This record gives sequence, C-alpha cells and structure tokens, in this order.
Amino acid sequence: MTQNYRNAMNCRKCPGNNGPDGCPVWIEYTETNANGETRLTKECGHQAWPKFMGHVLAASNRPAAAIESTRNALVEALNGVGQVLDNRVDQSVAKLAQDSVALIGKDNA
Repeated sequence: MTQNYRNAMNCRKCPGNNGPDGCPVWIEYTETNANGETRLTKECGHQAWPKFMGHVLAASNRPAAAIESTRNALVEALNGVGQVLDNRVDQSVAKLAQDSVALIGKDNA
C-alpha cells in the first residue's frame, strides 16, 4: 500500500515533484515573458505565491488605469460639447435680445 505525498511539507529535503512521494505544494506552470516566449516553470508553491500575487496586483491596476483614461476622454469631450452649447445659447440670447429691442422699438413708433 502506497501513501500519497509521503514527503509533504518536508521543505529541508524538498522532493521537487508532486507525485506520490512528493509534495502537494509543488507546482508546474507556464510563464510568458515580454517577448512572448513561454517556458515551463517548476517550483514550490510557497516560493511562487509572492510572484503570483505581484502579477495579480499588476493586472488589477490595468483596468483602473483604462477606466481613468476613458473617464478623462469623456470629460474632455463633454466639456467641448458644453462649450459649443454655451456658445449657441449665448448667440440665441443675443438674437432674442435684438429681436425684443426691435419689437419694442416698433411698438413705441
């Protein structure tokens, strides 16, 4: 009868595998570098954990930056629309004032 993970958590004599005589914390995963090259990495999960958390934190900041840039673009666009509307309102008010003065002048004549 075999016992699974006979060397589980035996970090001083790490078996370097996750087989029946190995450790359940030993993991194998693929990594991709900036050039797009992939490699198989084998290491202890306890040592890989900080690296994994660093990747999670880096990935979680990207959407926030994308949302912020989208928000900034929308604000700029809406400010532009607001300025155009302000100009049109100013022109309409000026035209209405001219028409009102003209009508008042006709009534007084």
